[in-house]
Amino acid sequence: MAVSVAQFISSTNVTTNLTANYTAASTDKGLLVFVVQTIAVTNDITSVDVGATNIPAVSGSPITISTGDNGAVYAYFLGSGVPTSGAQTVTATVSGASTKRMAVYRLTGLTDIDLVTTNTAINAVQADPRQNIQGDGRSIFVALGAITGGGATTDYNPLTSWDGATNGFEQDQGANGSAVYSYRLIERFSVLAGWDQTSDEALAFVTAVADRSPLVQWADPQMFRDNESITIPGGYFPASQGSGTVKISPTDNVADGSAVTQTVTSWADTSITFTTSRGVLGSGPLYLFVTNNDGAYNTPGHPVMFVRHYVNPRRSRYPL
Repeated sequence: MAVSVAQFISSTNVTTNLTANYTAASTDKGLLVFVVQTIAVTNDITSVDVGATNIPAVSGSPITISTGDNGAVYAYFLGSGVPTSGAQTVTATVSGASTKRMAVYRLTGLTDIDLVTTNTAINAVQADPRQNIQGDGRSIFVALGAITGGGATTDYNPLTSWDGATNGFEQDQGANGSAVYSYRLIERFSVLAGWDQTSDEALAFVTAVADRSPLVQWADPQMFRDNESITIPGGYFPASQGSGTVKISPTDNVADGSAVTQTVTSWADTSITFTTSRGVLGSGPLYLFVTNNDGAYNTPGHPVMFVRHYVNPRRSRYPL
């Protein structure tokens, strides 16, 4: 499983308090908020709240650029504790008169959502700003708030697979511009963030979030013998098994009717030991899944196969 965007909402481009309205649902697990501010580099936001609940600022927020076409980008994130029902309003209370626009990502999933990492290295006059943002092995959703020296929205464009229309915006601010972009795909490792422009001011606050779906941390495809004890390294399993399972499926689909549930002998937050059962499965390729109490599971399934013998008893395995 992975984070998904249930709704993208943005405010108008104003100098007063910013608001965005939505209706919460039981599957809501996070709110990611950006505010882009042009001209002024002072911290003009007193707080960002959803109803009576404060949405904390992300560490390092706001960031500013003051090399010509000045501006600031703010980022806020709330995971556990988001409203899960009823009409809601996200409000950014402002203290200065600079022009601002707010973007809100309403995020859903089966488990709690965490802020994984941020990147604020785009902060200079440059052409085609780029930065890699690295995850922790979980499937990450990546979005950014940006200030650019290009004024007209034709002066800057999102990278391939980035969205500045449906789940983002571009705002002509006259002397400069602002944008909020999101990556259309969910990646497990790294994402190239940025946009295309000629040499001009560039400022970006890039964030990556992920849910707590089980994480299988084998680096390579694994080979098993039938009725063998295997330990899976990873995380977010969680600490006790409950209704959690280990399955081996003939397809990259945890719900495949031919998937074989394995016999778990030990379960902890960062490792699971099970006894392999081939059942009706062929030799492979096959896919291993760990599911937890929430019904969440690792995506994609981890590639495995069954063999008769090993050339070497160590973990590097080859079929004979």
